Amino acid sequence: MGFYSPFTIANDAKRHRVKIAPIDVQRSDWFCTLEELSEDDCVRYAGRYAVRMGMKYVKGLRQIVADAITDARLLDGPYASEYDLRRRVASIKKPELRLLAKAGAFNWTGEKHHRRTALWNAERAGQSAGPLFEHVRDEHELQAAAPLRLMTTEERLVADFDSTGVTLGPHPMAYHRAVMNTAGVLPAASLRGMPDGTYARVAGAVIARQRPGTAEGFIFLSLEDETGISNAIINPQLYERNRITVTRGKFLRVDGTLQNHDGVINVRASAVHALALSDVDMRSHDFH
Repeated sequence: MGFYSPFTIANDAKRHRVKIAPIDVQRSDWFCTLEELSEDDCVRYAGRYAVRMGMKYVKGLRQIVADAITDARLLDGPYASEYDLRRRVASIKKPELRLLAKAGAFNWTGEKHHRRTALWNAERAGQSAGPLFEHVRDEHELQAAAPLRLMTTEERLVADFDSTGVTLGPHPMAYHRAVMNTAGVLPAASLRGMPDGTYARVAGAVIARQRPGTAEGFIFLSLEDETGISNAIINPQLYERNRITVTRGKFLRVDGTLQNHDGVINVRASAVHALALSDVDMRSHDFH
């Protein structure tokens, strides 16, 4: 995907009113595809098409299995359950059923259900019944729901990033916006209208860390929130005092002076702080 991660690209698309549809064994192929929007969605979103995420983003899923899922769906129609998919796609392994369930790819299979139910069903469906009973529905398959509670927002975010590296719900920072506002943290989108020299406090998920050889030890950070990307400049002295925070922090807050010259906006940092907002496995593009 180039310099930026699929998560950042998806967020930018959403900010431009492009609909990104989640991975779904009933609709997804290996690669991303385009789907025509409904009349109602055409009012809410830009253009006439949504982007359906492909199963290639499910970490650990083999392409041969994803292709077999697509082929069986095209040949015999939608899947009735996780058990049905397991019977019709002989090449799928039990861990791959779990991966799809964790990614939310079974949420629209049969009656709409949540990920914990899908994980429960995937675990059961992955157990071999032997050649005599492999096409016979058992009592577990006939159960409508699993005795498991819904995932919390944090658990769902962690599952999203662990399984695909992308969440299509609100950005992790959006869940903390009220706290950020109270702390005086500005949304990234608000910086463009602020004058040069203004004191600014920004925060976000670190999506890039850069230290060009010609920059005399300066570090450049890109922080993403639900409104966009803010850029911060860390001087060598501040970096030496906060080396671990700058190089390892997944969510950071930067305080400093805004530079706004000809539409190029940066925050020249005077302080940097790690934020303990989430356990999601955020990956940044570091020092490349």
